[in-house]
Amino acid sequence: MTEERDRKRQKRVTSGRTPVRAEVEHFVHFLLAQLRWQHGKLIGSFDEFDEEAARHNRRVRDETSVDDCDVKAMGELMDTFFSRHARGDRWIPFFPVLGEHELYIMTHIWSLNGLNAKKKYALSCAFSGSRWAPLFEEAIMCLFDGKKELCDEAKLMFEDPQKAFRRGGGIHERFLAYRARGGKLHTTCFSPRPVPRGAKGDEYTFYILERTRTFFTMGLEIFDRLGTLKRTGGFEAVDVEMQRTKWIGPTLSKMFLVSTHFGLPDLHLLDEGIEVGIGAQESFKILYPGIQAKKDYKMLPDRRDILVSLLSHVHDLVSSPSSIEPRLIPMIKWCAQRAKQKYRNSIPSECFEDHLGVLVFQVALCEWRKFRNNVDKRRKAGRGMSV
Repeated sequence: MTEERDRKRQKRVTSGRTPVRAEVEHFVHFLLAQLRWQHGKLIGSFDEFDEEAARHNRRVRDETSVDDCDVKAMGELMDTFFSRHARGDRWIPFFPVLGEHELYIMTHIWSLNGLNAKKKYALSCAFSGSRWAPLFEEAIMCLFDGKKELCDEAKLMFEDPQKAFRRGGGIHERFLAYRARGGKLHTTCFSPRPVPRGAKGDEYTFYILERTRTFFTMGLEIFDRLGTLKRTGGFEAVDVEMQRTKWIGPTLSKMFLVSTHFGLPDLHLLDEGIEVGIGAQESFKILYPGIQAKKDYKMLPDRRDILVSLLSHVHDLVSSPSSIEPRLIPMIKWCAQRAKQKYRNSIPSECFEDHLGVLVFQVALCEWRKFRNNVDKRRKAGRGMSV
């Protein structure tokens, strides 16, 4: 139903605008770089990626020779990218499930033995109280790792979250001890606002604990209704329901939706994408000059239409016999296969799409926008570039 709607909308999208060809080509080359650095850092080696990519390369348009090192040549630019704008958990790889937070959820929470899906889901939601793995490991995961049977404190979490996360309880004491040693309380990727008045020092620590409890409880309460919500109203219905929870707005809800999509692949929650946020929309200003004023951040009413049309346009350019980049499609498939093999014991294979799907495309636009606006302002990267 959604696919048919998208096809109809696509015919009238953006009044016939065509994205700037040079920017599309830059974006496509960045996708190859995302695949290369993802593979080198998280799956295999850079050399094996380069060797496989060279097998699929060929001359394009009026090229007189083939350069197999033009993705590797982005090394200096990518180093700059990783030093700040994509540093640590700020980087979302080509396969979003391999982002630092999602990878932790999949390999540490969903991989726990002895817990059913509902309990794992609640823990995955609790993680977003801070999205900081060292704190979560020390204060909460210590109750589950390597345990054949749940201890009394772990059982209490699922039976009575309010009591388990109470002030002065075991979890709270571990939060305080961790903080007393100078440990960070949350990721720098997002700010846990609005912070309640007076939440400073130990009270700020308790506030992060309260967020963790609140999101844990939401996971327990919403789990049994996810299927019905998805079936009757799509991801939008799940989104609305999540945002009924204290402290959850559009940004946090999107994180929960993505984590739910990967943790429960049979739900197919985001198979057709997710709400287009400001990150992806800002990339439209680069691809479609004049579509919106530079400092105008109002959400475009046809942003979903633009995204779908752009995905179709890029797909046509890289899939046709006269492809602008013959390596991209086969390397997506190859990288997906290698990732499935690498994480076969912890991440469902459905999380690694072997094509350029809408969710991956949307996330990639956000990463490219950061790279294009902050790292490669002069558009140095591109097919055939040299070191």
